[in-house]
Amino acid sequence: MVGTLRFHRVTSPGIGRRGFLQAAVAAFAGAGPAQAAEIGPRLVSLDITATQIAVSAGANLIAATTAGGFRAGRSDLALDASVIDIGHPAEPNLELLQSLRPDVLLSAWPLAGDAPVRRIAPVLALDLFDSVDDWLSRIERAVLVTGKRVGTGEIANEASAAAERQFDNLKRSIAARETPPVYVVNLNQDGASLLVYGHNSLMDAVMRRLGIDNAWQSGADMWGWSRIDPAVLAERPEAVTLHLRQYWEGPGLAMRRLSGGPIWKALPQIQAGRFRSLPPIDIFGGLPSATRFATLIADALDDRQTVR
Repeated sequence: MVGTLRFHRVTSPGIGRRGFLQAAVAAFAGAGPAQAAEIGPRLVSLDITATQIAVSAGANLIAATTAGGFRAGRSDLALDASVIDIGHPAEPNLELLQSLRPDVLLSAWPLAGDAPVRRIAPVLALDLFDSVDDWLSRIERAVLVTGKRVGTGEIANEASAAAERQFDNLKRSIAARETPPVYVVNLNQDGASLLVYGHNSLMDAVMRRLGIDNAWQSGADMWGWSRIDPAVLAERPEAVTLHLRQYWEGPGLAMRRLSGGPIWKALPQIQAGRFRSLPPIDIFGGLPSATRFATLIADALDDRQTVR
């Protein structure tokens, strides 16, 4: 299989509690806290992507990097208060991590072979950036692999199926109306350039799944974006431009700098009122981010929505 996920072997007990499955599925659907019951291997996630994957898979998540950020609303996922924050993904608190005595560490981002965390517990390394298929396919596969390895395969399968049902419903809704091509961009703080999202990005993968034409077809780097001059947007004058705000942005600084310039004002999307601004999502997120973005973009393309 292309883009096979690699992992270190982890021994984990099976699971057969239907009540646990139902609770976890309800949590994923937003009907309750996004945290599984305390059963199975005690897992710690080492990055934001891994945290979303762990929760969707129904893993027994005891700690996570930047857990405080999740609880502060800087994410598409709400973490239970019991999940311990072990610090920044680049420099986790190794002493705290060791004291927690986890059974397995989950990493979605590349992890060096000599990384100190490897001495603390076995690592389930998902290697999401070592694949040629789209981001959505990678995270769906990662959820299933994680669930299988920690004994919550039923939960992982249902989480993936629930996401697919949501995508299918939105796709039917979008197909029922005429939909223009879409640029999804992030405004750089310099007020003079944009990041436009293409192949390798979660946004492009979700758009493809929904049958939406991504106006940016000129490629992207391994992170899923290209840095461009705003004038490039004029190459597809019929397109809608969606500005995807990010959690780290200043309060409208980039927009104020950019919107005051003559190039921006001359863009056909601006002149025709085809510019919309969307709330932030985790651009390297898992199923919670994917389904949230799918809803946001479907709403933004609804003719009844107000253009901002």
